[in-house]
Amino acid sequence: MQTSLILSEKVVASEDMFFHVRYLKLAENVGFIPEYFYNYFQNECSITHTYTEDKIERLKRFIQEMHSVFAEYFAEEDYWVRLQRKALHYLRNSLYIKYQIVKKKSFSIQNYELKQICKDAFFYHYLNNYPYQLLPMKHRLFYLLVKYRATLLLLLVYKLNKK
Repeated sequence: MQTSLILSEKVVASEDMFFHVRYLKLAENVGFIPEYFYNYFQNECSITHTYTEDKIERLKRFIQEMHSVFAEYFAEEDYWVRLQRKALHYLRNSLYIKYQIVKKKSFSIQNYELKQICKDAFFYHYLNNYPYQLLPMKHRLFYLLVKYRATLLLLLVYKLNKK
């Protein structure tokens, strides 16, 4: 059986996670070395630091792909809550990305664009099914604003935060 371990970061976000899940499942033995051998290079021009519509779609594809990969290897109850939490994290990222894209446009456009993310059926599925009591209070409040599409308040949060 041949399994592809590599995915392009241009297709899906966090492609390294697919590699780790797949190679660990295929490995016959795993060892541990206490030293660090991984060096992460920060490049301000990298795809990680760019805000595009495509990035939002790549985040959504990540969740879809991870669901498929996890379903191959694990029972749903072993991964479902964590996958949902990752989807909510990517929803938060997507709202921030959208805000970065539209922050210099008119207020009505900003409001409309954030509302589109809040109404997205893909994210809304996770928003409605996650056990919120597992989240820190500030995240519960944030997702409550998203769930009820309180985009004016979300815009206020972003403007006050100025990140």
